[in-house]
Amino acid sequence: MGALQKRICLTCIIFTFLTILPPSSFAFWLWTRESGKWVNPKYAAKDTAEEQFCWAAEFFKADNYKRAIDEYRKIPKNFPESPYAARAQLAIGASYYEMNKFDQAFEAYQKVIDNYPHSDFVKEALELEEKLAQNFLEKNSAGRFLTPQHTLYNKAGKIYQQIVDNFPFQSRAPELQYKAGWTYYKAGNFEKAIEACRKLKKNYPESIWAAESSFMIGLIYWEQSPRVLAYHQDAINKAVESFQSFIKNYPENARVKEAKEYLCDLKNRQGEYLFNIGEYYYKNQGSLRAASIYYKKLSENFNATPWGGKAGERLLEIEEIERRIDSVK
Repeated sequence: MGALQKRICLTCIIFTFLTILPPSSFAFWLWTRESGKWVNPKYAAKDTAEEQFCWAAEFFKADNYKRAIDEYRKIPKNFPESPYAARAQLAIGASYYEMNKFDQAFEAYQKVIDNYPHSDFVKEALELEEKLAQNFLEKNSAGRFLTPQHTLYNKAGKIYQQIVDNFPFQSRAPELQYKAGWTYYKAGNFEKAIEACRKLKKNYPESIWAAESSFMIGLIYWEQSPRVLAYHQDAINKAVESFQSFIKNYPENARVKEAKEYLCDLKNRQGEYLFNIGEYYYKNQGSLRAASIYYKKLSENFNATPWGGKAGERLLEIEEIERRIDSVK
């Protein structure tokens, strides 16, 4: 088959294909000389960013949020330098919020901050992010009963931390940093909670929230300290250190009394743990010397607890036993 015949055959195939397609398949596509492209007016942006914004806003007002998002997105895409770009991005977040899609709303608000840091809408984006965090904590928030509580608190903590990371020098940064730690704590995400509290102490040491964070660190370690301490001494030691540090650094704080009560409980637990080890050697192993080591440590360092007194009694008993042994020799 010659070249001319191939061309004629190809043309016939294309013509046949086009004639069997429904008119709706290509009726909306137009060739524009300015762009040198085929354009479908149905999906094209308006001539100006303002027109496009007003067009998108009509769908928002009509509660057609999905279509509103599609139309708002055309502004950052087609008019990236326009003041309406940041405003449209904010409106995208608002549309997601109305659809109860709070994760997507947060991402949209964050894009305002990341992509338009000098925009007048950044402050509003930060306020709306905080509103989202609060929304996850409220009892009547949408979807709350379908989502585990710890998940909601984790999401709130993430948002509070992001707000602080966005603008660490704003006046409310210490308070929001504390909220990040508190919500992670409520979520049972102790690692993140301690990390947030330590950031507050490091970055805002003069803030009133620094003392609250210091107390919270001790409280978290206290909650991680089980009653059976045989294999969990690390948490209880850190809890003791944290409360002692809090009392030392903030002696006038209203929660010092409470911290001392926690310390008393922790010391009592430590004393019980050491006494039980001493008892093990005293009763089961017959090693009076090993038992004495633990009883002496209790008597010297935990005398304020009931276990210090019990240890003292055991030491007197051991002395009596050793005297008897020596008399036999």
